[in-house]
Amino acid sequence: MTIDQIAQAAAILSVTVPLCALAWSAITYVRLRQREVQRERRQRFFEVLEHFVKQGGSEFEFRKFPESSDVIIRLFDQVDVEGHSASMLKA
Repeated sequence: MTIDQIAQAAAILSVTVPLCALAWSAITYVRLRQREVQRERRQRFFEVLEHFVKQGGSEFEFRKFPESSDVIIRLFDQVDVEGHSASMLKA
C-alpha cells in the first residue's frame, strides 16, 4: 500500500465514520420520539377511558384510537350505553 492509497483511505474514513455516527444518532432519536408519541397516545386513551367511566358521553373520542380497538370492543360489549349515541355504538 502506498502513501497515496493510505491517504485516500483515511480521507474516505474521515467522512464515512462521522456520517455513520450521525445516521445512528438520527435513527435512535426517531425511535425514541416514536416511543414517546406512543406513550402519550396511550396516556390520552386512558384519560378518555377514565372520563367515559366517570362521566360518560365521550364514546366518540374512542375513534381516535384504532390501535386499541380490541379493548374498546370489549368495553362496549360489557357496557350498556344509553342516549343519542347508543344506536351508533350498537350497530
